[in-house]
Formats: sequence, structure tokens, C-alpha cells
Amino acid sequence: MKARYIIKPLLLILLLSFFASGEGFSAGIPVTFKGSIGFETIRLDSYRRTDNDTSGVTVGSAGNGTQEITGNASKAFLQTYLFRLNPEMVVNDHVTVKAELSSGYGRGGTLGDDATVNGNSQTFGGQFYNVTSNNSSTLAVSQFYMNIFADIATFKVGRFSKEWGLGAVFNEGNQTGDRFFTLYEGFEATFSLGKFYITPQWANISNGNDLTHDKEVKDLAISALYDNPDKDLKFGLYYGSRRTGGNNSLYQNQSSASVGSSSMTLIDVFYQKYWDKFSLGIEIPFVDGEIGDVYGTSTNQNYRATAYIAQARYQASDSWKLSLDGGFVSGDSSSNTFEAMYLHPNFHIAELMFRYNLNAVENAGSTSDLFDSAISNVTFAKLGAQYVSGLWTWNFDVIWAKANETAQNGSSFWQHEQGYYVATANSTQADDLGIELDVSFDYQWNPNLNLNGFLAYLSVGDYYAFNNSGTDFETQDQLALGMRLYLDF
Repeated sequence: MKARYIIKPLLLILLLSFFASGEGFSAGIPVTFKGSIGFETIRLDSYRRTDNDTSGVTVGSAGNGTQEITGNASKAFLQTYLFRLNPEMVVNDHVTVKAELSSGYGRGGTLGDDATVNGNSQTFGGQFYNVTSNNSSTLAVSQFYMNIFADIATFKVGRFSKEWGLGAVFNEGNQTGDRFFTLYEGFEATFSLGKFYITPQWANISNGNDLTHDKEVKDLAISALYDNPDKDLKFGLYYGSRRTGGNNSLYQNQSSASVGSSSMTLIDVFYQKYWDKFSLGIEIPFVDGEIGDVYGTSTNQNYRATAYIAQARYQASDSWKLSLDGGFVSGDSSSNTFEAMYLHPNFHIAELMFRYNLNAVENAGSTSDLFDSAISNVTFAKLGAQYVSGLWTWNFDVIWAKANETAQNGSSFWQHEQGYYVATANSTQADDLGIELDVSFDYQWNPNLNLNGFLAYLSVGDYYAFNNSGTDFETQDQLALGMRLYLDF
């Protein structure tokens, strides 16, 4: 990691501390700081999921639908960092100003990298909702907004993050280790009606470098949440409408061309209930509308995608907690309707499955980033047990997953990991994604410092043997060992 990428954030922290002391402002406006700094090192064996030489494989939108990971190495060493600083200024009793400063792409990068690289390829194989600011500076103002507290409502104006439900689609990125957040640039107003909270929202998501109507992406939404702490009950409904101009640069297909005009609606239902020892959370997002030329075939497609996510917890004793997670995330069957749902990249189910963009291991920063990976096209189940003893927390998890849509011989299909359309499959793809075993621990070194370690084994399914040549590769199982150190303040 270049020294200048550490020095600039540290200089900024010192400058803001000077202001916060009252020396920088004659009025002595109080400023507080929160944030996170983290480092992780991971050894990943068989990261390409096969022994075959795949060094000549073309990945990304120019590929032929293969599941191969480009390269010829067998082991990867992922050494990454994370940095975010969240200053807050209390102007008066009615107004606060909040911001987030971070470096690189995805709040950090890999040790020894060039932090100015922007890894977002901006094809629709990514996420329907923005998950990071589009910048290429070493130090970025990722969020900057006002909270205005009025008698009728609480207003938020500026560039800010959003959260809804279990965080499957809208995710604030406030958890330790989160690299992304759902980005919203506009305003929202939250009206409190007893235990009901009504929040209308508007945003101009993107204009590219052109302020015309033809380039814009606008979002209009309203959410209703019932939150009753006395009954440990939450449920709500989110309704959002997103429209894009015919030449918007935010959503592009595999030909690096705009998908064109689109009009899409998101409905997201959320339910969460706590009992004495048991809790249940459910989120069901559904997207419907017209998406434009997402296949790059000069033909507009409709869009209909959905996901069902459930999380159950049982507190068996003071030390033991059992968990069962399950979900269905739709994939695309390559019909006239685009059907792939992509969850937020902060939403994880395992240490290996859907966790990393493995094509970035030998192509880091070229067209994509190591952390550009989102859950899609899967039915999964996860059984877990957690043991807590003093400052130690141990987690034991088993994850099973299968693909909902696969390539069928002689038919067109969608490559979900890289996000592009393929006209013809030369063989039929298996749907087995594999079974993963995870063991991890968290040690609370002190109230602000956390040490995490894990061991993960993935029995790779035959889904990843597909290379669209008619003769599949032999898969090889993955083994990963990692350590993470996070400082929250």
C-alpha cells in the first residue's frame, strides 16, 4: 500500500480534529468522529476451482459463458484493507451534518494496490441499486448530508446510505467489515405516527457528465414501517419506482452501451418478530417493469425478478444459539423477460460462496474489483451454531446451495457471475453449487478492537465445471484460512 494513501486520510483526520477542538470554528461547533479501520489476510487454495490451465480465458462481457476463472495459479493470498471515517457536526438542536470519508473503491482495496482504481464495471450484472459512490480519488466523500429535525418530520438531504429489512437489497453498510452501502442522492422525510413511520423519498441517482433529461436516473419511493418495541415486532412495505433516460450511463449492457429507457418498480416486504428465545426475520423483494436492452441484442426486455429470504434464531442457552437461514434468489432463464435478482454485496451467506469476485484475483483493478460479488440465481440453506464464552465467540456453519437457472444445450443463457448474455450453449450445465463448511471465531480484544479468524472448506459443485465447450472441466475443492483485525471507534 502506497504511503500517500495512508498519509492523506491521517492529515484529514488531524485537520478535522483541529476544527472539532473549536480552534477551527469561532463558534466552536462540536464535531464527533466514528469509523472503522480493518486489515485482513486470507490464503485461498484452488481459487480457480479447477486444475486445468485457464490462463487464456476471456472473462467479462466478451466471454463465451464459461464459469472458468482466468489464470494458471492454484493459490491466492488476499491481503486487503478497509478505511472509513464518519464525522458528525451538531450545528444546533435542529440540524446535524454527517459525512463519510473513505479511500479507494469499496472503502479500501488490497495491500500494494493503486487506490485510485475504480472497480465498478457498471454492467447490469452488478446491482440494480447503487452500492458505492462512483469516484476514482484516493480520498472520497462517499456520504455528505443534513439531518433536519422538525415538528412534523425528520428530513435527510444530500448523499446518504439507506437500509431496509434484513439488508438484502438496501444496506447501510454500518456493520464492521462492510465495504459497500446503498447510495441515495436526494432527500427523504420520515413522519412518525405513533408506532408507524411513513417515509417518502426522492433522488436523482445519476446524470453522468450530462445534466439533460436523457441521461438521468431518477428514483421515487415511499416506505411504511410498523415498529413496536413492546411486542418486539417490526413489519413494513417499501415501494419504489425507478426511471432512466434513453442514454443514461449508469446501466450498460455487455456492449458497453446504455440499456436505454427503462421503468422499474421495486416492492420489498419485511417482517421481524422476537419471542422469548426465538426470532424470525423475512424479506421478500420483487422487481417488475421494463429494463431496456440488457441482453445487448437491440431488443428491449421486461424485468421480473424476486427473492425470498428467511432468518430464524433460537437461544438454546446462555452460551449456545442455533440458526437456520434459507432463501431463493431468482436467476435469468434468458427468455423475453429478464429475471435475475442481485442482492446487496454486503449480504453474505458464507465465507467463500458468493463472497469474492475471483476473476479479479489475477486481474485486480482492471475491469472489476475483488469485492464485486453479489448473491444471485440460487436456492440456499444454512444451518449454524454459535457458542459464546467470555470474550470469545465461535461459529459453526454448514451451507448448501443450488442454481435455479443453468445453461441448456442449444439455448441462450445468462452468465450470472459476470453479467452477460450468451446466444448458444454447447452443453447442459449442472445446477449443483456445492456444500460449504465454515468455522470461525471472534475475539473481543477490547471494546473497540476485534480479532476474527476462520477456516472454510467448499466442496465445489459441478455448476462451476461448465466452460461451454462441450467438455466440462474437473472441479477442485476450495480451502481458505483467514484472519481479520478491525478497529471501530
